[in-house]
Amino acid sequence: MRIIDADGHVAENPTLAIEAIKRWPDYVKPSTDGRLRLTIEGRNYPEDRGPGAGWVPFFIDRLHEHFEKRGDWVERGWRRDPHDYLQAGNIWVTCEPDEPILPGVIDVLGADFIMFASDYPHWDGEWPQSTKHLRTRTDISEEAREKIGGRNAQRFYGLN
Repeated sequence: MRIIDADGHVAENPTLAIEAIKRWPDYVKPSTDGRLRLTIEGRNYPEDRGPGAGWVPFFIDRLHEHFEKRGDWVERGWRRDPHDYLQAGNIWVTCEPDEPILPGVIDVLGADFIMFASDYPHWDGEWPQSTKHLRTRTDISEEAREKIGGRNAQRFYGLN
């Protein structure tokens, strides 16, 4: 199994963020769209998994729009709606427990394919108290906290 790390660390350095935005139309977006499309469909990279949380609902929505409007334009066409791949478990994401957007991500994706990430050893991580934020959140259900906090990782790694 390969794990795709979609984190470019551009938020730590505004100059990098500006450069990434400048390159997005020419390089990053086409290669990312194509690679993730193939990964999501399981065509060429069925074992790939990609982390991140906040960006996924927007990306899936964009892919869905492309599927509805231009699915036949994509090389060899789309096999199914991107939402179907999400529901089938082709997309697993990680989240930091204090992400403000997490309840919205859960609303869109559901809690079944989101896993806890401590962001260790990054300087802004909360280790060794990194699980505290997840355990004490009141804006997500206890069931979602249990899934994100461990049960989903057990399924992902086959530890059941």
